[in-house]
Order: sequence, then C-alpha cells, then structure tokens
Amino acid sequence: MQQGKRVLIVAGEASGDLHGANLIKAVKQKEPRVEFYGVGGRRMEGAGASLWFNLEELSVVGLTEIITKSGAIVKALSRLKKSLKEAAPELIVLIDFPGFNLMLARSAKKKTIPVLYYISPQVWAWRRKRVNKIAKVVNKMAVILPFEVPIYREKGVDVEFVGHPLLDVIEKETIPREEVLKQLELNPTKKLISLLPGSRRDELIRLLPEMLGAGELLEAKYSDLQFALLAAPTLEKEEIQKLVAKSKLRVNIFSDHHYDLLRASELAVITSGTAALEAALLNTPMVVIYKVSLITYLVARMLIKVKYLSLANLLAGKTVVPELIQSEANSKRIAEEAEKILSGRETTGRMKLALNQIRETLGEPGAAARVASIVLKML
Repeated sequence: MQQGKRVLIVAGEASGDLHGANLIKAVKQKEPRVEFYGVGGRRMEGAGASLWFNLEELSVVGLTEIITKSGAIVKALSRLKKSLKEAAPELIVLIDFPGFNLMLARSAKKKTIPVLYYISPQVWAWRRKRVNKIAKVVNKMAVILPFEVPIYREKGVDVEFVGHPLLDVIEKETIPREEVLKQLELNPTKKLISLLPGSRRDELIRLLPEMLGAGELLEAKYSDLQFALLAAPTLEKEEIQKLVAKSKLRVNIFSDHHYDLLRASELAVITSGTAALEAALLNTPMVVIYKVSLITYLVARMLIKVKYLSLANLLAGKTVVPELIQSEANSKRIAEEAEKILSGRETTGRMKLALNQIRETLGEPGAAARVASIVLKML
C-alpha cells in the first residue's frame, strides 16, 4: 500500500470488542498504515481504533430494552452514515450486532463501499430471512461456525469459514490450579465456583441476584466452596458491588484473569452468550441461565427455531450443559443443577468429555490472521 487506508469497524458487544481488537492487531501487524475508526470498546481502542461511539452506549438486550437507548442508536447510525462520505472509508467491517450493522451496510451499498461481515448474526436460530438481506448488502461473510457456511452459500453469498476467534484467545497451556488460586489470593484447598452475569447492565440486574442466591444455598450445604464473580469490562464496578452487598454470599470480584479462573473452577454459573462458549473451550462444567423481559421472551418463543440456547448444546446437537431460561433461572433451580455437577463425578466426566469434543468442531486457531488477510485483499 502506497498510502494509509481507512476502515470503518463496528462492534456492539463486549465479545465483538475482543474479536475486533484482535483483528485490528492482526491487520496492523501485516500493514501498519491501515486506520480504523467506528464503534467498539476499550480493547478496540487499545488496539488502535479511533472510537466515535462506545459500544456501552448502544448495546441492548431484547425488545423493550431498546427503547432506553434508541436516541443514542439513531444518533450513532446517522453519524456513521455521514462518515461514509466525510471520512471516506475504503472498507467496512461489521461484527455481529445485526440490527444496527445491516442498516449501515445498506448505506454502504448505495455508496459502493465494500462490506465484510465478520461473525454472522444468529440467522440459524431466528430471522432466517435475514440471509436474503445480507446477500444484497454484504460483499463477504467471514463466519466462525462450520454450519453457517451452507446457509449463506445457498443464497449465493461469498462466504468463508475462518475458525472460531476464541481459539486465538484461549490457550491450551495452563498454570497449575493451585498456583493460580494462590496468585489471586484464593484458597487452593476449596472448590471454586465462578459467576458470570453477562456483559450488559440488564443481564446483571436480572441475573446476578439469582446467582448470588444460589451461591448462598450452596454455601449453606457445602463447607468447601468459594465464589468468584467474573465482571465483564462493560459493567460498572459500583453497580456490581451494590448488588453483591445485598447478598450474604462471600464473593471475590475479578475484572481480569477470567480464563485462569474458569480453568480453575469446579463449576461456573453463566449467562448465556460468549462466556458460555469460553467455558466450554476451557472444559469447565457449567450451568447456563438466561432471562429477559416478558414481552421479549414471548416474542422470542415465537421466532426462535432452535432447540437450545447455548452454543455448547447447539454444536453438540444434544443437552451437554443444563439451560435454565426465564422463570427457571432462579436461585433454587440454579443451586439444584449446580449440586448435580458438584456431587456427581460421572456427570461431570461426561460433560467434560462432550465439551472437549465441541472444541474440535471449531477449526484451528488463527481466525484473526485469516480475517486480516481478507481485509487486506478487499482493500
């Protein structure tokens, strides 16, 4: 490249921020003069992107929750559409976040700016007809799940399976459990249970109290447990501390070392999403939970076409980890499912074997480097 190229990149969630940051680093390693601007979080900013909007302003869960952030979403979309002319990007990279990103892609199409979509919307779960819209406005799909390829190929979309980006992040090597716990001032003689309440405020408020309540029930029954709360970088620490203060559970809050803690955990209680797949790749037994507003849930029940919510179960094609949804996602049921794992060596062994097999379906490490090559080719 004789001169720097500009790329508009948009990630609307914490997981997208992680994968976007790794992509930016991989591109800059090959071609340092490429400039990135757009929407993301602190990881993308640290990798060198100029953030026009922070993803925390735009990230939402469900239908009712979108109302509170509609103003910020409209403002960001309008500003980024204007930037297609003003900043003149030569490529747009979209990471999941379909409601927002497909509107931006439509504007890019009108201005003949090529669009690379990295990490597909979950069209296999709901809104399958979105593939038709994607086919009209996206130049290239870089998908991270093998079963997504035929979905797009059927519609004539240029699609490539690049492997799962989490394989770049989660190394197989591990520090011994005892050493990890000592370094983090936890007790190596006690079983560790990790709580992951999601990356959005709505998830935190709905689900953390239920997780803490389950922890109280387990602590009353077992004397050899300790608890770690793994806080996503998108959450406010003060809000987490307020919710924890209302509980009797003794819990340590960690904003980093998440993979080390998950590896060292006997069990994790996880809000459905990327964190549940991370735990699966780390071979950590888990209970997956999820809860949204009643209106969102009722609409989702009509639209969602898959049997499972968590990717671990979807990839396995069977129930590998328990899923507790809506009213089932309560302290009592979480504690019951956790007990089955804590007390059943055979149950845990079967779960770990199945989780290990899931990892093998996701390709080889190197997704970020493969997508970086696609970016440079498109530029």
